[in-house]
Amino acid sequence: MVIGGGGHYPVGDSHSLGIGPVYFMGMHVLLAEDDRQLQRQLAEQLTQFGHQVETADDGLGALAIIGQKAFDIVILDWMMPGVDGSPCCASCAKGA
Repeated sequence: MVIGGGGHYPVGDSHSLGIGPVYFMGMHVLLAEDDRQLQRQLAEQLTQFGHQVETADDGLGALAIIGQKAFDIVILDWMMPGVDGSPCCASCAKGA
């Protein structure tokens, strides 16, 4: 499922580093979360910040999607059915 996408959004102020405001362009995000209500809420919030969000209901689904597409960031629930976030993360790191 793809939700939203695109844009420049200020997410912080790094004047203390002398580099001005920090901006992130709309990122392609994979959100793996088995709690459907939390998944929906997080996806909506990320979309409001201009990110394109795809979702997976578990670790196996996340790995299948990661094998087909590139993402700027992957957000994993730590405890999911099938494959938990930790082994899913390790599998992603091996494939990088």
